[in-house]
Amino acid sequence: MNRRTFLGNGLAVGSLVALAGCTEQTLKAGKSQVKSLDELYRYEEVSLPVRQRFELVEEGVHRAEGAEIATPDDFEAFLDEHGFAVEGVSEETKAGKPILSLEYAVDDETGRGRALEVGTVAGAYAALLEAEFDGEKLDATLLDPEGAEFGEFTVRTDAAERYNEGEISAATYGKEAMKELQST
Repeated sequence: MNRRTFLGNGLAVGSLVALAGCTEQTLKAGKSQVKSLDELYRYEEVSLPVRQRFELVEEGVHRAEGAEIATPDDFEAFLDEHGFAVEGVSEETKAGKPILSLEYAVDDETGRGRALEVGTVAGAYAALLEAEFDGEKLDATLLDPEGAEFGEFTVRTDAAERYNEGEISAATYGKEAMKELQST
């Protein structure tokens, strides 16, 4: 073995021995400093200059509290009073139970979303069911100002009845309806 190879191998072995302890210490120190994602990114309620959509849907549900809505015509009149451009309310019977259908046009102000509208429709439907209307569900269709469909949602009778019986809050009931909102 020549001198150069001997010195090269000796330096390599010496470097490995010298770094072996340092690496172990570095790994141990690193493990103790690992933070969870929850620690790194804490979720905090922030004060925003706009209202949250679930606040709006809850407010919409509350609009119908105490309203006298006993028939589908009363349902339509209630929505008209609250600024809805109702195109039509109709009943269709399936399996012996009526399904209420609603079509209404929305303005072109898309920046505010649909949460207040969905909540208002859901609240009015709950009031209609409370007045002994026996419906399976409410299917709502959203129309743009030109009359073309662009969205739909369903308000389920079981959720409305749970709301009427006090089993769920207005916020939860409104969220149930919001989950059904979809574009077409």
